[in-house]
Amino acid sequence: MRTRLLLVVTIFVMSIGAVSAVSAQSAGIESVCLITDIGRINDGTFNQFAYEGMLEAAEDNDLEAKFIETTA
Repeated sequence: MRTRLLLVVTIFVMSIGAVSAVSAQSAGIESVCLITDIGRINDGTFNQFAYEGMLEAAEDNDLEAKFIETTA
């Protein structure tokens, strides 16, 4: 079950990155920002996958990446 969920989330994040790459170049976007759900960017779940996807998209498109970790 956990492996299946991990696979689905990974594919989702990767597909968002692919769509964002095309949009970022044509829209003149210079930076991306992630605001976490409750938790940190290294929580081993959604926040971490979203953070890693954001970093990959930022690197692929030469964008500045920032993040905010919520506390509550």
